[in-house]
Amino acid sequence: AFFTTYEGVKSPLTRINPTSRDGSHLVSLPILHSAASATAELVSCFILHPTEVLKQNAQIVRRSPSNTTKLFDGSATMMALRKFKKPGQLWTGYTALAAKNLPFTARQFPM
Repeated sequence: AFFTTYEGVKSPLTRINPTSRDGSHLVSLPILHSAASATAELVSCFILHPTEVLKQNAQIVRRSPSNTTKLFDGSATMMALRKFKKPGQLWTGYTALAAKNLPFTARQFPM
């Protein structure tokens, strides 16, 4: 998801970036690459974050030692998923993750 989004954002930004008579770009290419990598990081976090939330919640689920006949009924992941009443709750903490990752990605990727 990261590189697909990165290339999908970088190409149009590069195409619409005007060039002056001396051949220099109005917006420098490292800034365009930073913007593309930041957008890609936001998309990547949006996809990966729910799985991390489920994983962390599954690690703390207490299972009763009962015999169940249904498939996945005793699965810690399924038990953790049932705790979330609304799908939006899986993205709790997304902004903190994005705020943590964005500065590094925007700085590191264009180098």
